Amino acid sequence: MRPFLASLALVALQSPLLAETAERDRFDGAGRIVILDESHKLHVVAPSGKLLASPASIAIRQGNSAARFISGRFIVSGYDAEARAFVRIHDALDLAFPEIAAFKGHARASLNDAGTRIALTGDGKDNTTIEIADVAKPETRVKVWPAQGERALLGESAWCGPDRFAFTAHLVGSKKGSSDLYVWEQGAVKKVTDGLYVSQISVSPDGARLLAVRSESLATLECTVDLLTFSSGEWKTVAKAGQTRPEQVAWSADGKRFALAEETGLRICPVSGEAGEVIAAGRCGGATWSPDGRRLAYTKLSKGYMLEGVIRDLEGIKTANLGTTVCADGGCVLAFASLLWSPDGTAVAFERGVKSNGDDPRVRESHRETWVCAPDGSGAFRLREGATVLLGWLPAK
Repeated sequence: MRPFLASLALVALQSPLLAETAERDRFDGAGRIVILDESHKLHVVAPSGKLLASPASIAIRQGNSAARFISGRFIVSGYDAEARAFVRIHDALDLAFPEIAAFKGHARASLNDAGTRIALTGDGKDNTTIEIADVAKPETRVKVWPAQGERALLGESAWCGPDRFAFTAHLVGSKKGSSDLYVWEQGAVKKVTDGLYVSQISVSPDGARLLAVRSESLATLECTVDLLTFSSGEWKTVAKAGQTRPEQVAWSADGKRFALAEETGLRICPVSGEAGEVIAAGRCGGATWSPDGRRLAYTKLSKGYMLEGVIRDLEGIKTANLGTTVCADGGCVLAFASLLWSPDGTAVAFERGVKSNGDDPRVRESHRETWVCAPDGSGAFRLREGATVLLGWLPAK
């Protein structure tokens, strides 16, 4: 081939690649993505796929560890090789992920948004106690619940601002089928409900209010979604559930609406208590709002075993399907939380299942990959080669 023609052929081959690279590079301002590879090694990656760091100080054991991000902090909890419970906090804004604090004897933890206090639950044998400590002074940890001689089973928990912690629990010996709401504040625990079953709690972005799914008992399917305002202590019913117990309640960033996921569909409800709008039929979950409140990402179960990733434009009434993955157990919708918005809302990272043995839709995926797309679901591309687990986003430097 003549040099001139060879140059034209090279340009023709390079042009799509350059265009794809430019398309991927435009997401780099959205933040940084943290993933685990198939060897359970941690990596910090730019949305374009460029490797930024691989902190060697993080050890995550398969099946025995949980990892999550809160306000620039990376929390790893679980059990070590000798089955000892631990919680470790790392500074995720430093690419070396240096350790800030460590706590032994507990396998679960919840950090407040300010990153100043931590609630430790689970003592390595069961999930029955709550201890609270200042992150800067781990030695300050004190047991706050239950009282001496009492036994309890803990359920949901969440921080409501820097100095208020809410949780649900069943005290052994109390009403059968109950799981009441408790609030720790100013050094004391207060019982907020009496003899009810609280199955879901969700705290408003400002920490001043809480949504709770409540029913008379575990055996009662008739539920309401009730709003608690902490300053007044008043409750208000803002939605009634269908014939099944809701599986998720998720606040919008402005605190004016919430997404209500049920087996029968997904609703958007005003916190004012007005009638909500059904935006999807069927069993949905994993709902996450875009920072501007315009879009909602969620998963939907179809055909009994297919899990679809969806982004819904609530203003333009448009939907984008991010692909499907096989789910042998329909319950995985409850735990599917891999549709994650970037801190600035300009990109979405999500997991997509990959099958290695044919096109049979009933065959479960062999592994998962991390993908990135625009807020409207367009331009999706694979972040990196190979199996990865999506852990979360960090702000762009």
